[in-house]
Amino acid sequence: MIRVIQDKNAQDFLSHATPLLYAKEAEYGLMLGLCEGLASGSIKNEFSPVFLRVVDDYGKTSAALVQTRKDNCIVTSANFDEAKAFADFVVENKLYFEGVVGPTETSKTITESYGQKVNSKIRVGMAQNIMQFTKTDWPQKISGNFEIATESDFDLIADWLMAFAREALPHDNADEAHFRKIAEAKIKKQEAFLWIENGVKKAMTLSGRPTKNGVSVSGVYTPKSERRKGYASNLVASVSDHLIRQGKSFCVLYTDAANPTSNKIYQNIGYKIIGESSHYILTRD
Repeated sequence: MIRVIQDKNAQDFLSHATPLLYAKEAEYGLMLGLCEGLASGSIKNEFSPVFLRVVDDYGKTSAALVQTRKDNCIVTSANFDEAKAFADFVVENKLYFEGVVGPTETSKTITESYGQKVNSKIRVGMAQNIMQFTKTDWPQKISGNFEIATESDFDLIADWLMAFAREALPHDNADEAHFRKIAEAKIKKQEAFLWIENGVKKAMTLSGRPTKNGVSVSGVYTPKSERRKGYASNLVASVSDHLIRQGKSFCVLYTDAANPTSNKIYQNIGYKIIGESSHYILTRD
């Protein structure tokens, strides 16, 4: 019998879901990193998070769904019945979301089932590859080096974050204040990096959501005038190598599955595809 349980907080959720999530630590790193950050207090959240689990007759967690922001929730792999049970629970308990991120079939089933109940259609926001890095294949060396961003880089990081989102995440409706808040937090945590050539900042990337053995790399951005010069490749390779040298066993990066150029760049520096994830969005008339 399928049962959905709602946990009160991240600590309670992790006390039950950790074995499931760490069985695929890299693939489920997004959910793990967010929940562990909420549990430790390193991640602050104004939205009241939702933590759901499907459990079997013995109380073992077989699938999980977490919502840490108003619009989207994140899900692990779930079979058809488990996915529908999540959607039913959300409706019955008057919860709400606008999209689902996770393994393609699971995300689609949950969004479709929920959409039918609230009279909404769905569309694909983005199909992504989940890539894992353990060892650097160094790209062709270029001049310059990577540096950790400082407070003096705040405006640049905020502007580039906003430009990245407008280009790579067109469905993200966050305002400028949101990106400035992220820039401030990333710089404070030393999780923002720049490629610098002759004193000129050429590209950006971020790290974050650390788990026991891994850490994510995200927000890779180069201004259009500086692209195809190797800045992003060298920056991501250098930062990924830096994070491994800091003690992590692997890095995880999400890429747009429809962008063969970026996928090739990351594969050429040592990233390998380990899974897929799709973002399905509800569209209301």
